[in-house]
Amino acid sequence: MQLKLNNQEHAYARRRFLATGGAALLLGALPFKAMAQERHSPLRPAKILGKWQTGNRHLTPPGVLAGGMVLAGDTAVEYWSLETGQAKRRWSMPLGDDPATFKPRIDGELALVSGRGFLAVHALSDGRRLWRQEPKSEEFSVPLIAAGRVYAGDGFTLRCFDARVGAELWSTVTDPAIRIHYGPAIKGDTVFLCPGDGVLYAFDAASGKIKWTVDKSEQWQYLRQLHFWGDVLVGGGYHDEVWGLAADDGRVLWRFVAGNFVNSHLVAGKGVYFWSPTGWIYKLNPADGLVQWRHHTVDYVKKQGWNWAPLMAELTATESRLFCLDMKHVLHVLDIESGDETHRLALPPVRAFMTPGDKGESAWVGSLSGELLNLAIG
Repeated sequence: MQLKLNNQEHAYARRRFLATGGAALLLGALPFKAMAQERHSPLRPAKILGKWQTGNRHLTPPGVLAGGMVLAGDTAVEYWSLETGQAKRRWSMPLGDDPATFKPRIDGELALVSGRGFLAVHALSDGRRLWRQEPKSEEFSVPLIAAGRVYAGDGFTLRCFDARVGAELWSTVTDPAIRIHYGPAIKGDTVFLCPGDGVLYAFDAASGKIKWTVDKSEQWQYLRQLHFWGDVLVGGGYHDEVWGLAADDGRVLWRFVAGNFVNSHLVAGKGVYFWSPTGWIYKLNPADGLVQWRHHTVDYVKKQGWNWAPLMAELTATESRLFCLDMKHVLHVLDIESGDETHRLALPPVRAFMTPGDKGESAWVGSLSGELLNLAIG
């Protein structure tokens, strides 16, 4: 059915087309209400259900696992069990002189804790440190732990370690002029990395040998936050884009132009979600990149009372809700199917992360003094 807009809607669509640098071209198959989701919830104070002091003052985002989370920061790594809104610290281990800067990552009974200056793996059962490695160059990139191995960029070299003992299994140089900053991703026996030289690399996970490469240096510099939806590799490009690529050979399946910087896209359930400074949160179909809905977060022209602050925290989701924490400590909860804002909660000053709990009926955040807070969503 052809989309018909009145004069006011035509004018609005044209303004948004210009503001998004052409991204509105991908919205033509949607009804107008889905193009411009304007349903906002009134602001109300968040109810704090409980708070617990951790062994850190500066917390990184947590590593989440069933029934608990691993916390790290400036001082310690800790395992907390979470049960019906209650948190209990199971163990705490000192980090040493180097603070953790990346969120802990979990693989079975192992917890990877890391920063620019170190990688360390701890036993999830009791917290004992199994090994620690320091970079051979200046710093490590965002790491990956999967299937008993740890992968991390070290300068311009991708290094692979045995996750249980820390022995280096292989290393491979990408571009000697480009330092690796973003993390690799893995699917099956293939490790994927796009370090910043415009090339997407596919490495054999066992040996580090290159299986294939795709050079898109004229279209992207790097791809950040690589995630999989089935056989689709979803990456955020340098030039304000989200890309969907075939995992078997890297061919382009779809490309979405956001019109401004793509911040921390999330692949969850049947959607790709991200916030753009153009003033929208998008949900894309991961199969073809078409917009399913977009929610208006900022009107730069009228400066509406519902305007959001920019987002720094990564988006998180449950089966039915999308959680968005803005930089003025307001938590926005969207219905994952419609994009409607169902809750808008004013929080105390918190760190830039949010973890859903109890099927989205509550949330966990970290205070500026290192407390773990549990909030009621309703």
